[in-house]
Amino acid sequence: MNINGIRRTRIYGAAQVANLRQRGRRYLALPNVNKADLTTAFKIKKGTPYIEGKVASQIDDVTGVFGDYAEGGGVQIYVLFEDADKLIKQ
Repeated sequence: MNINGIRRTRIYGAAQVANLRQRGRRYLALPNVNKADLTTAFKIKKGTPYIEGKVASQIDDVTGVFGDYAEGGGVQIYVLFEDADKLIKQ
């Protein structure tokens, strides 16, 4: 996460990991088919270009793809496929 030019990293403890799936589905507004069963933490190498933004709510979506849990508001980060080798698995 980049706040005011300062790079921040979120670290989750064991107690927080238990709720990570539900929070991920809620704040990342994942579709119904994505149960967030698998999560992996990465660090982004310094100098790697990326896009960071707030996830839009999908609660009002009428297609049925999202549930009423899909609140949004979380932070999403997009790294180009070409830069995937610059991600460091934690």
